[in-house]
Amino acid sequence: DKIDYKKKIGADINEYLICFWNAIQKGWLPPKHITKEEYYYIKDNKDEDKKLTLWAGICCSFKGKWFGGYTGKINTEKENRDYQKEAYSNVLKQIPNIKNVKFIHSDYKSLNIPPKSVIYCDPPYENTTKYKDNFNNKEFWNWCREKVKEGHYVYVSEYNAPEDFVCIWQKEV
Repeated sequence: DKIDYKKKIGADINEYLICFWNAIQKGWLPPKHITKEEYYYIKDNKDEDKKLTLWAGICCSFKGKWFGGYTGKINTEKENRDYQKEAYSNVLKQIPNIKNVKFIHSDYKSLNIPPKSVIYCDPPYENTTKYKDNFNNKEFWNWCREKVKEGHYVYVSEYNAPEDFVCIWQKEV
C-alpha cells in the first residue's frame, strides 16, 4: 500500500485476513474491545464471522500470534498498554492506504501476477514462531528467483535472506 501504482493486489493464503481487509474496504470496523469470553467464543467458532475471527485471532492475541492467548489492557509496573486499542488505531490508519488494493485469497504460487510487477512479500520469518499455516521457505526463495528472471521487481521482508539477495534496508529490533 506504500507505492504509488494504479493496480495493487494484496494476496494471502489466510482467508480470514482477506475477509478482514475486504470488509474494512467496505466500511466495516472491528469492535474497539472484545472480552476474554468473546475471544474464546470466536476461537471456538472461527467460521461464524471470518473478519471478526481475524480480528480476535491476531489483533487481540498475544504478540499478534494466531490465537496465541487473549490480550487486552496490561497495567503493571513494567508495562501500561492497551493492545486492542493500539491494533484498532493501526487499522484506522491503514484505511486510506488500502482503498485501491484488490485483496485476493491465494497462495503466492497460484497468484496471477501481471508482467513487470513490483512484488512485495512478507512471508513467515524463518526460524521464528510458526504462523497459522505451514510455509516452505526454500520453495519460496526459489519462487522469488524465478519472478526476478521473469522481469519482476521482488522485495521481501525477512531477518535472514539467502546470500544471493541484497539487503536494501534494515532496522535493529
